[in-house]
Amino acid sequence: PQAAVTISLLLAMISQTFSSVVMLMEGEAQRTGQLLLRGTYFALPQFNLFDLSARVSYGWGPIPSTTIVQLFIYGAMHVAVWLTLGTLKFQRQAL
Repeated sequence: PQAAVTISLLLAMISQTFSSVVMLMEGEAQRTGQLLLRGTYFALPQFNLFDLSARVSYGWGPIPSTTIVQLFIYGAMHVAVWLTLGTLKFQRQAL
C-alpha cells in the first residue's frame, strides 16, 4: 500500500510537470510535433483540472454543478480506460 501511494504521488507530480512542459514546447514545435504533443497532452490525465482551490481561495463564487459533473465524467472516463487496459493485460496471464 505504501508503494502505491508513493507511485500515485509521483505520477501526479510528473503529470503536472509534463503537461506544463508540453504546453511550452507546443509553440516551438513543427506541425507534426505540435499534433503529437497535443495528442499526448489530451491522452494523459490532467490532475490539475481537479484543483479548484484557486477558485475558492480568491472568492470567485460557488463552483457550478456543471463543472463538478464534467470533472466527475472526466475522472470516470480515465478510470474506465485504465481499468479496461488492466483487465485486458491480466486476462492473458495465468494467476
